[in-house]
Amino acid sequence: MPEEVRMPPTLKVSITSPANNSTFAVGDTVHFESTATALNGAKITSVTYKANGVEIGRVNKPSQCASSECWALDWQTRAASIKSNLYRT
Repeated sequence: MPEEVRMPPTLKVSITSPANNSTFAVGDTVHFESTATALNGAKITSVTYKANGVEIGRVNKPSQCASSECWALDWQTRAASIKSNLYRT
């Protein structure tokens, strides 16, 4: 019997909010939205957001954002002022 080979899912992920190069001060609440699609039929069960490699939040089910399904998270900044492009990992 042939051995079954499992391939990792191929994902397409886009951060739609905040806008790139947005700036936030300490204590600001940042609203994240992203879209995530598994291109090979796999099911996405959660999306993890990171800042500088450190997890800042996890979303376990999609929300309805604007006109499509997205993964949304509100996060309060705790470090010195940051730019949103630091989140794009």
